[in-house]
Parts: sequence; C-alpha cells; structure tokens
Amino acid sequence: MTKRDKTTGLPKPPKKTEGEAGKSPNTLKEYRSRAERESEIQRIVLIGTAIAIGITAFVLGIAFVLDQIINPSRVVASIGDQSINVREFQEEVRIERVIDNQLILNDINFYVEAGIFGDEVEAVNALYQNDPNIRELVDGFSANDQFGLRVLNTLIENRIVRQEAEARGITVTDEQIDEQIRRLFRFAPPEETDPEATPEPEVTPTVTPTPFVSPTPTFTPQPTTEVPVTATATLQFTPAPTITALPTLTPDEQLTAFNDDVETLYTRMSRDAGVSRERVRQYFEILALREAIARDMFGERTTLVWANTRHIIVDSEEKARDIYEALLNGESFASLAAANGTDGTAQRGGELGWLNTELGIDPTFGEKARTLPIGEISEPFQTDFGWHVMQVREREDREATIDEVDSVLQTQFSEWLEETRNNSNYETSDFWIDFVPSDPPLRLTNS
Repeated sequence: MTKRDKTTGLPKPPKKTEGEAGKSPNTLKEYRSRAERESEIQRIVLIGTAIAIGITAFVLGIAFVLDQIINPSRVVASIGDQSINVREFQEEVRIERVIDNQLILNDINFYVEAGIFGDEVEAVNALYQNDPNIRELVDGFSANDQFGLRVLNTLIENRIVRQEAEARGITVTDEQIDEQIRRLFRFAPPEETDPEATPEPEVTPTVTPTPFVSPTPTFTPQPTTEVPVTATATLQFTPAPTITALPTLTPDEQLTAFNDDVETLYTRMSRDAGVSRERVRQYFEILALREAIARDMFGERTTLVWANTRHIIVDSEEKARDIYEALLNGESFASLAAANGTDGTAQRGGELGWLNTELGIDPTFGEKARTLPIGEISEPFQTDFGWHVMQVREREDREATIDEVDSVLQTQFSEWLEETRNNSNYETSDFWIDFVPSDPPLRLTNS
C-alpha cells in the first residue's frame, strides 16, 4: 500500500507543546469558599492600613523632629560669636506678651476699682480711645511682625548688656530684681513707722483707688506748635455721678495684695508662656542690669538742667538764616519773633520760659539749651518742628525726683544701647517672622 493510500483524508490534530503535555483540557479553577475570599480581602486591607499608618508615622516623625529639634535650634540672629535661636526667641516673645498684658491690666484694674468704669471691657475700650500708650500695647497683640522685631532687637541688646555688665564687673542682687517686679505693679512698700509715734489724724478720702496701684502716666500730644517739647497731659475722664469710696488698705493688706499679684503673674507665665519662675526672674534681672549699668555709666544724679529760653521758629533754613543775621545786626528778638514766628510763642516775643532741658523735650532742642552760652544767639538748627534760632537767658540745676532722674537715665542708656547695637557686628535671619508666636492672647482679667 502506498503512502497516499494510508491517509484518512482528515486534518491532522495539532501538535502538543511541551508545556501542555499531560494537561487535562477540562481543568477547572481552584475553588475557594466565601470565608477564604473575605479573609484574603481583610489581609489586603490590613496590609494597606499598616502601610498608611507607617507613612503617617514617618511624616509625623519628620514633623516632630522639625518642630521640636531642628526648627527650635535654627539661628534667628547673632551678635559676634553669640547666637539667638528660635526657641529663645519664641520664649521671649511669650514673656513679653504676658508683661504687656499686665501693663494693660494695671490700668484697667485701677479705673474699674475706682468705679470710673463698670467693667474691664468698658475700661479697655475707653483707654484704647484716649491713651496712646494703651493703644500701642493692645495693637501689639495683633501685629506679630512689629512685636517680633521689637523682641529680636531686645534679645540682641540683652547680649550687649551682659557683655557690658561683665566688662564693668556689675552684678545685681535679688533685692534689685525684686525692685523691678515692684515697678511693674507700681508697688511702693509702706514706710515703716515708729510704733511709739503719735499717729496722725486719719482722713477719710472721697475716693480711694487701690493704694498700691498708680495709673500709668499718659502722654497725649495736644495740637500745638508752640514749643518744641513733647506735650504731656493727664488722661481726663468724666467720673460717674457718684463713686463709692473704696476702703483704705492697711500696709499689711497692701503687701498681701502685691504678693498675690506676683504669684498670679508667675502662674500666668507658667500657664500661658510655658516658662519657669527662674526664667521670669532672669527677665527682670536684665532690667536691673540695664539700670545698674546706666547709673554706672552716667553717674548718680539728684538734679536736672533747666533753662530760660526764647526762640524763633520758621519753616525753612533760609528764613532762619536771615533772622539770625538780623539778630546779629542788632534787630529786636521780640519784633522778629512776632513778625516771623510760626508757633504760639510769636506773640510773646518767642518766650518759652523755663524748660527742663533733659526731660519731655526735643533732644536736639534740649542739647542746644544745655550747651549754648548764656545770652548768645544760636546758629539756625533743625528739629522735627522746624528751623530754630534760640537764645538762652538763664540756666540752673534744679532738684529732681527719683522718677525724673530714672527717666533721664533710661533715655540716655537707650540712646547708647541703640548706637552700640547699630555699630555691632550683628545679623538677623530672613525667616524669623515665620516663628513669631501669636500666643498667649490678650486677657482682660487676672484669671
């Protein structure tokens, strides 16, 4: 039989590949029960959840490291080889916010306790409208950039203060630190009296505000160009028709009230600023060091310089120069003042009378009044008020109060400190503003 004869005429079956050898053509997928399928889904969900938790923990860990370790250690300013980091900066901001809040509370409490205002909200609203100092303090709680810059400069100056104190060998005692705390609360310890002395007859006052609190001196500029002196006025309020007199506190009661106020301050510092009692005392230590350095630098004083002066003020150097030349040629000071002066003294012949040359006066004008020879006509000089020609008639030293001397020393020291800071090798970062805390908030009660 030939090969052709052996064929069946049907198509040949496909050849099996090596992988298909022995495989049943009707093999079914493996059967899994519902419980097994649900278990598999749960396993996938658990794995996904674990991965998500791990990623979240990783992110939180990075955030924690940044917030608690890296960022607090970043340097926001440096002076010489000393640096100021974010942690110190934020701590000082919070302390200053509590201190500013206390200054506001001092005035609020005074007027509420005196019965002038019914409650704290009414008091702060009235003070905000009438007292620029209170307005500035209140506005500071919402102006983080300005507040932060002030604190940053303070921290830089604190480094200068400590360096200067070390160079002069100056330290302060606990009593000096305590004195700074007393000043914050305007508390003057009652004077000890002789128990055998005859007591003075007691006078019942009509209104007795809390004795250990004195209202903050208020500086309200009045619209005048009469004298180149910083206008000083007392904040005026219309009292209620009847004010219930407050009981006069005994010396022991005053001391107890003051100690309670101090403890409240420490509590607020711990709760709101997160700082210890020791850190709070360090804040007041710096204030005491500043005062001690100022006294060492400028000397102990009991008097201030007063001068009897007259001036002609105009709006340009050219006019002032013409008047100066006319005075040198013998023309009348009073006549030239009346004809040319632009302030209220013109009709008085330019007479300013006796002025304290060191307190509450334009610094340039005060310096001229202290140094110009008696009777001599000054060269024209400029202040924020205009161009002046001045003559000093008389000059003398007058007894000054402790507060007046302290104010002058503070001004002199502040000027020295600012000049020293500006001439120092200090730098500030460009990111410090991102780390200015906005807490603690302004509180209108001591609670």
